[in-house]
Amino acid sequence: MIIVEDRLRKLFATLPPVMIPDVNDNMVAHSIFFDWGKIEDLNILIKQEDVYPLLWLETGFDEVHNNQKEEVSASLSFKIATSGLNSSLLNQQRISSTFALVLFPTLENIRKAFERSNITEITDRDWNITKFYNWSDQENLETSQVWDALRFDIDLIINNDCLKPFSYG
Repeated sequence: MIIVEDRLRKLFATLPPVMIPDVNDNMVAHSIFFDWGKIEDLNILIKQEDVYPLLWLETGFDEVHNNQKEEVSASLSFKIATSGLNSSLLNQQRISSTFALVLFPTLENIRKAFERSNITEITDRDWNITKFYNWSDQENLETSQVWDALRFDIDLIINNDCLKPFSYG
C-alpha cells in the first residue's frame, strides 16, 4: 500500500537548501523541513523545533488508490512558510525578501520535483497559490507564530516506484 506522506517525505528530502541571509547579511543554507498534519499538530511542532523554512502538508485529504497500477490520486494542500521575524517590513519589502529569497524558489523546486521525479505526476497543470504576509494568530488565523507563507493546492498521482535521481538545475 502506498502511503502518500511517506512518498512525499522521500521526494522532499531531495529538495536543495535555500539561501537565507543571517543578521549580518551572510547567506546561509537552510534545508526545507517537511511535515504534515492538522493545524493543531503544526502548532505543537513549531513550539518544539526550529522548522523554518517549512513545507507543511495539510491532512484530511481523500486518496483514491488504484491497486492495478499501484498508484494513488489525491488533491493536496501545502503551505511553505518562513518565520516573519521582522514584523515591521512592508509587503513590498517582503516580496523582495522572504518571498523572493525563500518562498518562490522553494515553490519552484517543488514544482520541479513533481514534474521531474519518476514517482509523481501532476494531473492538473493549474496551481492555486495564496500569499500570506506577516501572518499570525493575532489575525484569527491558523498558526501560533508570525509567518510569511504561500499556500498551494495541487492534484497528484503518486506511484510506488523506487525514487530515481533527477536534477533541479
